[in-house]
Amino acid sequence: MIASAFGMSPTDTWNGQLDARREYRIVKDNGEEVRFHLNDGKILGDYLFQHTRFETPIGNDYTSGHIYQNSNNEYFFNLNLQIGLK
Repeated sequence: MIASAFGMSPTDTWNGQLDARREYRIVKDNGEEVRFHLNDGKILGDYLFQHTRFETPIGNDYTSGHIYQNSNNEYFFNLNLQIGLK
């Protein structure tokens, strides 16, 4: 979760490095602001673990969850998932 919060994304090749200059800021519904720096990795990891949930993305992808066979006769299915803050 920390890697995702500090720059890892499914569209880019990630080099495994976290940018130490980056800060993670969360604004709660009540307007309270919570800030974490990369140096607070354990605290941030615990916070994200306790305050995230799995969500089903909304979109036009109707192939999610359907089994398909590729040209090598191997079976696969697409699993679309996103993680959101509670």
